[in-house]
Amino acid sequence: MTGATAGHSAKTYRAEVAITWLIVGIPLVYGVYNAVKAALQLFTH
Repeated sequence: MTGATAGHSAKTYRAEVAITWLIVGIPLVYGVYNAVKAALQLFTH
């Protein structure tokens, strides 16, 4: 058994990475969106 794919197929590993990025990415994008929205309000009023 070697590396991160020990006991997992490459397809399973890619699926786990994709799901992990979604779990992290969705809240990240939401937070960046709200920060940009709030920053734009500072400069438009």
